[in-house]
Amino acid sequence: MWKTVTNPNDVSPAQSALDLRRRVRSDLARLIARRAAALEPADRTLVCSVFELGRPVAEVGRLLGQADARSLRKRLRRLSARVLTPEYAFVIGHRDRWPPLRRAVATERFIHGRSFREIARHNGLSYYSVRMHTRAVEELVRGAAGGAG
Repeated sequence: MWKTVTNPNDVSPAQSALDLRRRVRSDLARLIARRAAALEPADRTLVCSVFELGRPVAEVGRLLGQADARSLRKRLRRLSARVLTPEYAFVIGHRDRWPPLRRAVATERFIHGRSFREIARHNGLSYYSVRMHTRAVEELVRGAAGGAG
């Protein structure tokens, strides 16, 4: 059982580690919720309900009319992993300066997580063209990371 600590010097290593884990988790949850603003409305609702409002996935599923909490958890893991990628952050910060086609491809690929085929079909492009735009963005991300480090 945890005891109440009035003197910060009386904190055990286990207690301080637990507090650090909680702080890191809450910091990460706030970051994920903040970055979710660029997601599609249904995805944004799911992410913000869980990470910002702290609702359990099963409860959010019931509210959204989806009974399968397992598939929602899987979707939430994929979404949170995507919003934490360097590509996601880079596209959010730089896409306004890009030509319309590159912006569309980068947004669909790195923000919405669509496949090359889906992007090509939706934008009337060839698979090759989508791949080239995606590679160009990946190179920009690598260049920015190399310049920062």
